[in-house]
Amino acid sequence: MAGTAPPHTDHALPPDARAELAADAPVVTEVDRAALARDGFVRLRGVLSEATVAAVAAVVADVARRSSQRGTPLADRSVYQQAFLQEANVWQRRADVRPLVFSPRLGRVAADAVGATVVRLYHDQ
Repeated sequence: MAGTAPPHTDHALPPDARAELAADAPVVTEVDRAALARDGFVRLRGVLSEATVAAVAAVVADVARRSSQRGTPLADRSVYQQAFLQEANVWQRRADVRPLVFSPRLGRVAADAVGATVVRLYHDQ
């Protein structure tokens, strides 16, 4: 696959959504970090606009709709496979997923939430 660009789809992210995902702006506060440390989770409002969330949701839904796993009857799937459609490294196959997976904004949120300077993506699913 080296040297070839992943295909575009009819669910390409709009320019505004791509720009928002690319913006590396801090959104996590000390209060958020304290809540995460105390509760093990934190709800962050305003990380992405409703329009960007909707655009990303359409792309993710399209990935799920096109998943080859959907053709396997539930009876032939493991319990885990019955609960989840898992697609790994989608960014390598779908150009419209890459801005989400490699989003500086979401990377900054993850790093700031745990008090790190950077985070490393293991793999997308």
